[in-house]
Amino acid sequence: MKFAIVGGIGVPINLGILYGLTESGLHYVVSAIIAIVVALTVNYLLNHYWTFRKEGNKSLIRGWCKYAVVSGVGDGIYLGLMVLFVEIAGIFYILSALMATFMVFTVRYAVVSRFIWRKHNINKPKSGSKPLNRSEP
Repeated sequence: MKFAIVGGIGVPINLGILYGLTESGLHYVVSAIIAIVVALTVNYLLNHYWTFRKEGNKSLIRGWCKYAVVSGVGDGIYLGLMVLFVEIAGIFYILSALMATFMVFTVRYAVVSRFIWRKHNINKPKSGSKPLNRSEP
């Protein structure tokens, strides 16, 4: 739930920057890239300090770099969808960005929660507990 709230905060930041830069004369793809980096940074900080604060990734800078690289998967899909919607379907760039954002949300959550804030030794039993035997009913 917190991840969705953080994403909900990042969406207007992304769209606001995208709109402001594009309407100031930048090509919408260049504006989108800048907006992605800014929103990515805000989202990372909120996720780092609020959503996943008890889980891995103690180094802020190293964590942001990992987050940026891993988020690149979703960002690449997002940009591809946005361009497809604008150039092929003729949909306004802001609406295209919003549609692409919602389409990529699940992929982004799955990727960043697994590779950025995964718990260390997730399959290792806690001390004093019996290891799981997968063959038992």
